[in-house]
Amino acid sequence: MRKLFTGLFLIAAVGLAAAQSPPDVLTSQATAAQALLNYKAWNESKLAAHDAAIAELQAKAPIPGPQGPQGVPGNPSSTIGILIYPAMLVYNPQNINTTSPPQFVMVSNQTPLPLPIAAPSFAGPFQLGGGGNCGGLTFLPAGQNCVYGVQFKTGSIGAKIGSLTVNVGGLQLPVNLEGMGQ
Repeated sequence: MRKLFTGLFLIAAVGLAAAQSPPDVLTSQATAAQALLNYKAWNESKLAAHDAAIAELQAKAPIPGPQGPQGVPGNPSSTIGILIYPAMLVYNPQNINTTSPPQFVMVSNQTPLPLPIAAPSFAGPFQLGGGGNCGGLTFLPAGQNCVYGVQFKTGSIGAKIGSLTVNVGGLQLPVNLEGMGQ
């Protein structure tokens, strides 16, 4: 039975082709203010590239799929079984020992079968919080979406990277996470 469904699960992850690291603000010769400006410029360029990639995929989609949270387009093709959107979250600079507002990751089951879903795991100074409706689910029904609220909280200054691993349909699907402690 497992072999039969293996071919059904293709994964779509929208994001940048190559993950780049933020400017190293700790070893820079620039002043702290300049380092923060450098990071903000880098962050804006990452978001612009991400938005451009999303727009390109949306333009190619012949028939849009179901809508996710706040009108986020769903899967552009019925041949794709699981959609995790977005593939990367970038947080605004956050004061140390404070928690950011949540950003959301949508999990969409585009298959005709319910898929098992388990608690996600995190690497880095990131955590569940601030809403979402995936928590507590053991199965994601066919054709349905759920969202995880993800927050950033760091105890130190500087660039931070991490990941959220979504466990759905027996697969572990990563979402890159980036933030800056200030």
